[in-house]
Amino acid sequence: MRRNRVWTTVVVALWLLVQLMVVSGARADTEEVVEGAATGMASTLATVFMMPVKLVNCVLMVALGGAGYGITMGSSEVVAQEFLGAIPSACGGKYYISQEEVEQPAGEPIKPR
Repeated sequence: MRRNRVWTTVVVALWLLVQLMVVSGARADTEEVVEGAATGMASTLATVFMMPVKLVNCVLMVALGGAGYGITMGSSEVVAQEFLGAIPSACGGKYYISQEEVEQPAGEPIKPR
């Protein structure tokens, strides 16, 4: 029962955050503002799903790499190349989806900052 209350509170808090950050600026007078609000909301929702998945991936890669390194006493090339070599790509990078990435048409490269 307590777990449901926690999840409900988290969902309501995220919903309110999205409403306050994105939808408050939306007006129907111009099409650009509506599109901006829609892409902002889409990037926020994508970030809400992407961030925990990326964090879990990072933690699992570090745990597997550390366990493999410990079990083999650091002598396994497979552990060093596959698990430990994958940690920078699993834990690095960004943990969010920007509004520009949502607006970008499919197939076009994203401009570097």
